[in-house]
Amino acid sequence: MKKTWILLLITGLFACSGPSDDMVEIRGIVNNPTDTEVEVFYYKDYMTNEPKSVTVGLGRRNSFKAQLPMSEGQFIYVRVPGRTVSLYALPGASVHVEFDAQDPEFQPVVKGKLSYESQFMVAFVQQIERNFGQGLIINRIPEMNTREFVNYMDSIQDIKLEFMADFQKLSSLDEQFVSIMKANTTYDRISMLLRYPMYKTYFSNLEEPIDVGEGYYDFLDAPGLFDDSHLRSRSYLGFLNAYIDYLMIENPYAGDETKTYFQIQYEFGRDFLKGGSREFMLSQIVISSLNFEDFELAEAMYDDYLEIVEDGDMKDIVKREYEAILALTPGNMAPDFTLTDIHGDTVSMRDFRGQVVYLDFWASWCGPCMREMPHARELKRKLATQHDLVFLYISIDTEETDWRRTVTEQDIQGIHLNIPGTDHHVATLYNIKGVPTFFIIGRDGRIIDNRAPRPSNPDILPTLMVALLE
Repeated sequence: MKKTWILLLITGLFACSGPSDDMVEIRGIVNNPTDTEVEVFYYKDYMTNEPKSVTVGLGRRNSFKAQLPMSEGQFIYVRVPGRTVSLYALPGASVHVEFDAQDPEFQPVVKGKLSYESQFMVAFVQQIERNFGQGLIINRIPEMNTREFVNYMDSIQDIKLEFMADFQKLSSLDEQFVSIMKANTTYDRISMLLRYPMYKTYFSNLEEPIDVGEGYYDFLDAPGLFDDSHLRSRSYLGFLNAYIDYLMIENPYAGDETKTYFQIQYEFGRDFLKGGSREFMLSQIVISSLNFEDFELAEAMYDDYLEIVEDGDMKDIVKREYEAILALTPGNMAPDFTLTDIHGDTVSMRDFRGQVVYLDFWASWCGPCMREMPHARELKRKLATQHDLVFLYISIDTEETDWRRTVTEQDIQGIHLNIPGTDHHVATLYNIKGVPTFFIIGRDGRIIDNRAPRPSNPDILPTLMVALLE
């Protein structure tokens, strides 16, 4: 293993000049590609999980080159269908990665300017995370009692820390990167310990929650456990979520059936957390509430949030999210756009004035989207006499051939448009966080329902009939 590292570090010495200090360059070769494009991205923040992304085509010898603006070190992901390679890059880095799109046993080869952290990441993912991933740990829970599980999690933590220590003997890793990785190791362990009772009960098909014994949760009393310096660690943020869920389960107050899940989660975060950790969690909960539950309830939570949160950057992110969702609430005009349809004709949202539009954002690779298509065909059959009802499909497929092939193979009947990914301005206009997402737009061009039922939902037929009568 160490010989492999030494070889990787030596190849890094032959890096050429790279991008400016406010950019990062990711170059590479994709062996055995199943697509013609590569997506390179990182998350601008962990509250909205909004990516900073660029998609580039494969060139000669299946090579690619992408540049992204960057002001601080970030985990960067190189994604092709069926394979994602995890890297970590500092501003000014020029990292070259070669990997196999179809063979997960092939460890990516990394070299280039400021590439040590990325070399560590590919080795860590290949040799550690593949053996101790969350899914593998959860699968083992039914066979272990409480003490065995605690020992197992302790051993995984030791293995990860030893792996990092051995790698550091061979290279000089960025201090902030090391801090994040150590925090990830610590809080991955704690999060699994917090969730163990729930997982054990569920996956062992037990009727009553297990008794973990006195003192099991003593790890929550460790000094410095809640540390705002770890807010850049996704695992620390996962721990904060697990901690709030733990409080909600342990405290009878969580049984208040008059309040929604997000309302209770918000109140526990507000009352039990402190500092930046408190403000981050409240920001994340408010964003989730705005996106997934009744807008009036979410808006009341948002108003309370503005009164108590002080971090200006966090508030700005939540405000932007609120304004984007507010613009899409029923009664507002549906954002207009102009795209080219599957036949090459120009289509604008304003073209459908006088008609009711059932708008579906979807993708060929999205399982839930595909499961809705037979229901959509049946819905269209039932409403065949409603000639002023438009079924409008906007695919977010980045590969146009996948979009066209799926429309034909699935016999998806309606008007078809395509935008390459959620970074497209139309996806931004409609605040698309995932697919499928449905809207109903009235004859006057105003939004009737911004969280419309899916075709498989029995409510969709009466909902559309009401819209057609308005």
